[in-house]
Amino acid sequence: PNAPPQQQPQPQTLVPAPIGPGEVLVALIETIVDRLADILESVGMLLDKLSRDIFKRRQNKPAVRSIAAWQRELLERVGSSGDLCSRVRDTLLGLERITIFLSESKKDGMAPASGLPVTSRRFEAGVTTLPTDNAPYALSGALRSRMATANRDLSSLSDYVSQAASKVEFLLDATLGFISIEQNGVMKVLTVVSFIGVAPTLIAGVYGMNFKDIPELNWSFGYWYSLGLMAASVALPLLWFWRKGWLGGIK
Repeated sequence: PNAPPQQQPQPQTLVPAPIGPGEVLVALIETIVDRLADILESVGMLLDKLSRDIFKRRQNKPAVRSIAAWQRELLERVGSSGDLCSRVRDTLLGLERITIFLSESKKDGMAPASGLPVTSRRFEAGVTTLPTDNAPYALSGALRSRMATANRDLSSLSDYVSQAASKVEFLLDATLGFISIEQNGVMKVLTVVSFIGVAPTLIAGVYGMNFKDIPELNWSFGYWYSLGLMAASVALPLLWFWRKGWLGGIK
């Protein structure tokens, strides 16, 4: 006789273990910490690039208008970096308070309770009832350990943010220093231009006075003498400024 066909065993459906609210809360906090670490890494790369852009040597000296636009762009980048560091620091401070509460706070003399009642307040019909006793602690020992680890990570990230904020201040001072150098260069040029224009004006004013007795008035070479004196009063200061290095001459 033919043997009856053997029935294939039905595969057993694995039912995933239920995830409690404590695991969800801890996972969310750990995800936020990882995201903040990625943001701080990008902030570090941004500050490194900003530092290279500030201190790099420009081969060709750009026009004054492009220099002003470049300086304005640098200040905007430094300001946005400082604002980002400030917001990350505020987030880290809030998360540190949460992780410290979840990793250390518990009701004296009681074992951790199940569920996630982190507060004993009751909300009924829009009325908040203040707690009358301490809220039971909800996280298990393993979750508390994870919260302690997250708290240590947040402390290290806070140190990194402080270092980044110090670097932002340094880059801001460096940018303002370069702006001051550019302004000093412009003021040097204006000083040279104003100085070389004073002596010829003085000479022309002296020989333009309406006095009756001027020794060079009837001299046939008086005109050329005054022009040569004006030219010398322009050339000698220019040579002196060039030797001082104000005009790109001898350093």
